[in-house]
Amino acid sequence: MVYITRELERKFLKLNDFFKVILVTGARQVGKTTMLKHLAGSDRTYVTMDNTMARELAQSDPVLFFQTYKPPVLIDEVQKAPELFEQIKIICDENDEKGLIWLTGSQQYNMMKRVRETLAGRIGILELYSLSAREKAGLVFDTDLDFSVTKNLNPYCTQMGLKGVCDTFLSPLRWSAERRTTTPVPSSKEGDYGARK
Repeated sequence: MVYITRELERKFLKLNDFFKVILVTGARQVGKTTMLKHLAGSDRTYVTMDNTMARELAQSDPVLFFQTYKPPVLIDEVQKAPELFEQIKIICDENDEKGLIWLTGSQQYNMMKRVRETLAGRIGILELYSLSAREKAGLVFDTDLDFSVTKNLNPYCTQMGLKGVCDTFLSPLRWSAERRTTTPVPSSKEGDYGARK
């Protein structure tokens, strides 16, 4: 079977360099496990909570679970073993390495609440949707992601005839980001922003 490149891969890999844990959520059968197994290659241990023995170990003894399945690890269907989250937090706090633990799971409310409470600041959460028409056609972006405000918004401002508005709001942001010497500060006129050193 031929693997279809997913658009979420670029964002996932970017977050993998920033967070110690990444959770990919989404509906059943959208390709969460397939995408992560493809990205992991052979360098990462894979375990699924659909496996009864692995799930029972995770639920009864999370410490032993992570001694058996050492990071870097991909844990599939993590919502079936929420007992792992406390131990994942401990592993994150004891290690500075990014991208240690990859998780897949559904968007169940109770699981997401527990993830956000337990792993705040340690986890990046992404949602994968079913294949888009662009993905089915094999059209993918090959450029690096750039999350800078000015680079992404300036072309749209010009096209939409809002250059003056954008210049007012983006110039101070650009100066702040590029020079780190100025910050946007409201001036005496309402809605007008100036720059202060």
